[in-house]
Amino acid sequence: MSMTTQAVRSYEVRITTGNRRGASTTAAVYVRLIGKYANTQRIEVPGEFTRDTTVVAVIKTPHPLGRIRIVEVGHDNVGDLGVGWYLESIELIELKDSASTHRPQEYNHHQQHRAAHGTMPAHQIPNLQEGDVVRTLMFPVRRWLGKSDIGVGNYPTSVQLRVGIADSMTDPTSFMLPGAQLIKGTKAEPFFIKCGAAAFPHPEKVRDGERGVVRPDIGHAGEDAYSIATVRTPDRNALEKLGKLRAGSLVKSKLPTTVTISVCDGVYQWRDKGIDAGEWSRYLSRMLLYQGQHHVRDPDAQDSIQSERWTQSYKDLGLLPPLVPLAHPSAMLKAAEERIRETELLGSSTACVASLHGLDNMMFVACLGDSGVLVYRKSMGVIFRTPEQEHAFGYPFQLGHHDVSDHASDALVSHCRITSGDVVIVASDGLFDNLFESQISKILDKHMDTRNAQLCATELASEAYANSVSERMETPYSQAAGEEFNLVWCGGKKDDISVVVAFIVDK
Repeated sequence: MSMTTQAVRSYEVRITTGNRRGASTTAAVYVRLIGKYANTQRIEVPGEFTRDTTVVAVIKTPHPLGRIRIVEVGHDNVGDLGVGWYLESIELIELKDSASTHRPQEYNHHQQHRAAHGTMPAHQIPNLQEGDVVRTLMFPVRRWLGKSDIGVGNYPTSVQLRVGIADSMTDPTSFMLPGAQLIKGTKAEPFFIKCGAAAFPHPEKVRDGERGVVRPDIGHAGEDAYSIATVRTPDRNALEKLGKLRAGSLVKSKLPTTVTISVCDGVYQWRDKGIDAGEWSRYLSRMLLYQGQHHVRDPDAQDSIQSERWTQSYKDLGLLPPLVPLAHPSAMLKAAEERIRETELLGSSTACVASLHGLDNMMFVACLGDSGVLVYRKSMGVIFRTPEQEHAFGYPFQLGHHDVSDHASDALVSHCRITSGDVVIVASDGLFDNLFESQISKILDKHMDTRNAQLCATELASEAYANSVSERMETPYSQAAGEEFNLVWCGGKKDDISVVVAFIVDK
């Protein structure tokens, strides 16, 4: 039988593991390509999938797959420590054909067919020339596959990424779990926000007689600080005069409030140099409180923030922009950073800012460092959580007076659609290092009926404090440290703990 020359299709796949605690995996990672005419088998990708690294491999298929529709990536969930994997992104580059031979009757493009494949170590892959590339597909994933090694959940070990279909999973500015978004076009029902806070100093500071300061609008404990800025939205008559009221959308004289929550965690190590980083975090928190109370916007916000981050985010979710222009958390953080750099304060601090909008069912977030935001929905569990930003284990991103400090522009900016019944937590790493998501969820469930935010925040901080002083308790920190240093680690992490809880209610 005669032989016919047929093109061999090659794809370069670049798989990036996220830069967060517990992100690496020891399990075998695979990729599967699903095209218009044919699929590949699950192709194991060689390499070490460690934190903040990219593994590159080449997949060759002797039969054309047609236009790629789905890229499936996952792992076999087999291994000792470090099986869970945080996948940051995957990039698929379709290369130009190379010649090969095969028998034409071995392939019928009208039938599903599993293509042959091969892989190549990254160091053997030549640099791509501009003429080598046919098409590039980029998927920002940002999600866990399998059981997280730092206790943030147990998720499916694989994910299918569909070409040309955007959802929360491939949205680079959202950390919601797939399916957690409200359906686009769903009517936004106004809600109200009930907040409470708790602040516990480091156990050694408690032993020395130090206590946390908790007030309705601002508080602190050790180097931690928080603020809660509540703004009453203009009443109906004022909005009508401004011509900004949507016809028939509101029937009450008072609109739901907007609440901006911030948590700042001063870096303790400055004490070794005689510097109290708590002064930096407390000043930063006061500046963020002022920003939230007065809706102060950056002079360029109308162009850079309002248009790009407010308006586009609302359009993406099928909503109209907010009635009243408000400062985006990233603009608040930028303004606060500029103010504190004008002072002579020394030190540094992480910062996390979340703005909750009762009228538009939206939350916008800007986080720098390892403080974070979590959203819990009783019917689904944790639906949203920001990842920590670290240069290395225990070295978070931070605003500071020193030259190598980070900036507000480095913050992760995200958004989440929330609704009545949700619970929002903004907290320092003292909470998330010492309580698993399952433990946090259990405490939240206890308070869903009474919705006593103050009592709930206090119980969360108390449980985290108890775990932090334990030498035997398994905690998210002990799991992350065990994987990072490849040893058995037990107990919690002694730290300041600040927690702000916001219950979303319909009246």
